[in-house]
Amino acid sequence: MGGGADKRILANDDAAIFSFSDVAGAIRFALGFGASDHGQSARIGVDLLPIGQTDGSHMRVAGIAALGQARQVVVSVEVRDQCHGELDFDFEDLSQQRLQTTQETLGTFRVHANVGRQRLLPQIAAEDLLPTIAVVPLRAWITSPDTNVVGEIIADDLIATISRSADINVISRLSTTAFRGQDASLNRIGDVLGADFVLSGTILTHDTHIGMMLQLSEVSTNKVLWAERVTIEVTNILNGLEAIEEIVAKVRKAIALNEIDRVRSKPISTLRNYSLLIGAVGLMYRFAPVDFNLAGEMLRTLIERVPNHPAALAWMARWHVLRVQQGWSENPKEEAQHALGFSRKALDIDPENALALISEGNVLTNLLHQLDEAEDRYDAALDVNPNDASGRVLRGTLFAFQGKGEDAKRDAERALHLAPIDPHRFFFLALAASANVAAEDYERAVVLAKASLRLNRTHTSTLRVQAVAQMRLGYEDEARKTTRELLRLQPGLRVSAWLKGSPSANFDVGQNFAATLRETGVPD
Repeated sequence: MGGGADKRILANDDAAIFSFSDVAGAIRFALGFGASDHGQSARIGVDLLPIGQTDGSHMRVAGIAALGQARQVVVSVEVRDQCHGELDFDFEDLSQQRLQTTQETLGTFRVHANVGRQRLLPQIAAEDLLPTIAVVPLRAWITSPDTNVVGEIIADDLIATISRSADINVISRLSTTAFRGQDASLNRIGDVLGADFVLSGTILTHDTHIGMMLQLSEVSTNKVLWAERVTIEVTNILNGLEAIEEIVAKVRKAIALNEIDRVRSKPISTLRNYSLLIGAVGLMYRFAPVDFNLAGEMLRTLIERVPNHPAALAWMARWHVLRVQQGWSENPKEEAQHALGFSRKALDIDPENALALISEGNVLTNLLHQLDEAEDRYDAALDVNPNDASGRVLRGTLFAFQGKGEDAKRDAERALHLAPIDPHRFFFLALAASANVAAEDYERAVVLAKASLRLNRTHTSTLRVQAVAQMRLGYEDEARKTTRELLRLQPGLRVSAWLKGSPSANFDVGQNFAATLRETGVPD
């Protein structure tokens, strides 16, 4: 009857008291005993006592047990507090009760086994249907107090960093703590926490460096989307971790690639909302006409499903901007009005939504050339989140259009730092190249443009910037070669048309850029 107990303190015909070093283990034993044949008439109580204290314990435990019915387990509030977050059982509040054995008043709870109990699911608003990730505290390969603390710190940093993303929901740290040190299945974690993805890992080494094996898994398919061994210096843990930013970037990229694969292989009508959103953004930035048009169709489908989703509206506005910039729109003015309509609706729903503010700034800059208003939108977005890499690089581009080269370069280079492994890194590199042209750092501009083109060779804006930077460095043959590729992708490009559509046309920097484009071979 005392299996699992450390020792038996008292036993007679009427009662038995056992001591356990593990509170959760005591409750599991009590529940098991109550469900057994031996526990048919037993009333069971569990209490928490200071280490080494046993005198008088039987009186208090007997009083707690007497509050329940046969087979029931009743515990003190101290026991409940110690076991909050356990997955095998939960607690029903019995409020304050007076113990007949000691005459003290005590907070008490009845314990229920969680086996087969239906989890109460939140009624999440459609607007909030972003993919949800749970970061489970890292387990130590060889358990020690130090490695347990390190695992907690790293999980905290990962959660805090992912929480800054506007496209992922993150389960709170206090909820994921329940899985610390547990060998729970992926399905179990996903079911309890309502997570679509789980980031977990093991600490392999812990000396001057921490070696970790991390993996990101999708709950619905039990598929590992990303796994990597990561090493971090111990001294860096308390000083902020660039490595954490890189891990989060890789996690976001893995999720994005997974959803892109899904949306290209399944009918739109069967896709989940977050698959539509993440997949559309990924396809949009591939700048291939077929993928780009599919992205627009997916965003329109999402907006039909959830018309009050600020993210979908904001990305739809940006889709229209990119369509004009790539030269795929026959009516840029009409495109501008569509884009502005989507961004305005997103801001009507959530005036402080950083993504919507950035998208409207993008529309005002590139399609309507209202640069002062655009700067206001970018500033507001960066007030909400100073580490928004997209807002930072687009504001830098606005400064470049105005000829504020140093301001442009500062914002753009910081954005590169904030998005080291972004799925759309080519876009950040391209805009940073433009900012460096405005700052007259042409060598840096060429380096950035070439790096961008290695990742995406169809972004015509990058080719324009590279051609101008090459020409100004005196690399005429290379500049004209770049322009030939530019005209192959955009055969209708003319300098006069570019000036008409460029936000920089009324500034010296824009006029000078146009003059250099002519020198590279772009027709007037």
